[in-house]
Amino acid sequence: MAQINDSTLFDAPVAHRGDPVTSYKAGDRAIKSERLKGQMRLVAMGVTRWPGRTSAELAVVIGLNRYDTARRLPTLQHRGLVKKGASRLCKTCGSECVTWWPTAEAGLFGGGR
Repeated sequence: MAQINDSTLFDAPVAHRGDPVTSYKAGDRAIKSERLKGQMRLVAMGVTRWPGRTSAELAVVIGLNRYDTARRLPTLQHRGLVKKGASRLCKTCGSECVTWWPTAEAGLFGGGR
């Protein structure tokens, strides 16, 4: 398997097509500040260590706010590091939420149980 590195996590812009230029600038600042890289690694390791949790449940166990956790998961999915599972009642927020599971590539983060 390939090693996970910054180019694996950040091979595309963090803003979406149609977003204002300020969103792209903010994304660039977040990447350069290392904050975003740290959050991406933390969430990927969390999914590896606690598979089958919702984003809100993951946020509790990894110590990141639920909004940043929820924002990082689709990016990690796009990179092939996590995948969506079945939805179920979230123990944290009480709503029906999707679960998140590691892919084989996510194991490179060494989350382990």
